[in-house]
Amino acid sequence: MAKPKEQPAFTRSQLVESVREAADLSPGQAAAVVEAVFDSMIEELHHGGKVEIRHFGSFRRRTRGAQRRRNPQTGEAGEVPAKVVVHFTPSQALLRLVNGAGSDPQPVSD
Repeated sequence: MAKPKEQPAFTRSQLVESVREAADLSPGQAAAVVEAVFDSMIEELHHGGKVEIRHFGSFRRRTRGAQRRRNPQTGEAGEVPAKVVVHFTPSQALLRLVNGAGSDPQPVSD
């Protein structure tokens, strides 16, 4: 069975354009708003905090422990060091929308 063709990703520039249209802003203002939101989220995660966005989901840091892995090409075993990763947990509302159980997304007013 053929694998379904993946849709292109929603990019930062498309997000800026969407914000520009929704808030009736200039392209520069919309870009500044998007950058400010991303910068705030990154700063909070950098300092160990959690970012929760109602009706969307939450982002938090997780520590992934060191692991022993084998290189599939050489067969050689090696150590992968521990590292911090960002984990996203979608909200129930987002999951319902993605799975087709909901209608249009609710506007976020909080």
